[in-house]
Amino acid sequence: MSCPSTRPARGLVGSLRAIAFLLVASAAHGQSGSFESLAGSWSGSGIVKLTEGGSERIKCKAIYQLADRSTVTLRLTCASDTYKIALSGTMHDREGAIAGSWSESTRKVEGMLSGHVRDNKIVLKTSGVIPATLTLTTTGARQSALLQPEGAKVRSVSITLTRDEGN
Repeated sequence: MSCPSTRPARGLVGSLRAIAFLLVASAAHGQSGSFESLAGSWSGSGIVKLTEGGSERIKCKAIYQLADRSTVTLRLTCASDTYKIALSGTMHDREGAIAGSWSESTRKVEGMLSGHVRDNKIVLKTSGVIPATLTLTTTGARQSALLQPEGAKVRSVSITLTRDEGN
């Protein structure tokens, strides 16, 4: 897979890193109120819709490791026919307020995010390469995210992950 360094690629990186952390926060609060329900590996797929038309399928794999009940680290890899994303980061939960930092190694970018949880849905704002608003819903062992970047070549990204068997 190639890793173009164009603006659409940066928009996709920003979009995927934001979804990754929304998935972490939503799964944690949608199920048990802590990050304990995340430990292990998850996988899934989604679709990237471009502002100028067209779309692309993407596949993702995530591994979550707990530092404690309120802190989780993430390693996420997503790939399509034209992109590969290698994301890592840390999320903290402080009484329902979510905050974190991330970095993406293939393009050497980083940023922050913050937001709040309401029932099984969370809304976050991201900062970094491309700011975005994300809405995520968790039902059982399924995590679904919709990302809408601001001023990017990517119109939206939706990804669904499920817990891998054996976790």
